[in-house]
Amino acid sequence: HTAAFALLAGLSSCLVSRLRRGETAWKESALVAMLIASHDVVDYYTVDRSIPYGIPFWWPLSVEFYESSRPVFWNIQRGGFWELFGEHNRRAMLSEVLVTLPIFAISCWGYRRSRRRSAS
Repeated sequence: HTAAFALLAGLSSCLVSRLRRGETAWKESALVAMLIASHDVVDYYTVDRSIPYGIPFWWPLSVEFYESSRPVFWNIQRGGFWELFGEHNRRAMLSEVLVTLPIFAISCWGYRRSRRRSAS
């Protein structure tokens, strides 16, 4: 849950693509880094009820934990099987889908639109 991990994953993806294909897959590596960073953003906006509160986003540069004062997403209750698939967690998952699905759809639409322009 850190920016450093997102960056490291993107750079690792560059290295793997270079070793396997002989060329660097910059776009795919950037996507890996952005996907991990987006997970961090979602965690930042999620209610956190466990100590330490928040995420250590800038570790190892800072040991401070960050959390939003205005969370968007519900916390996930942990425990046994019934807690994991209980009403609270189902509602939490539904809220995440309702927030992230439009963002995903707009991103796909923009990507397709840019591909069509570059093809013509």
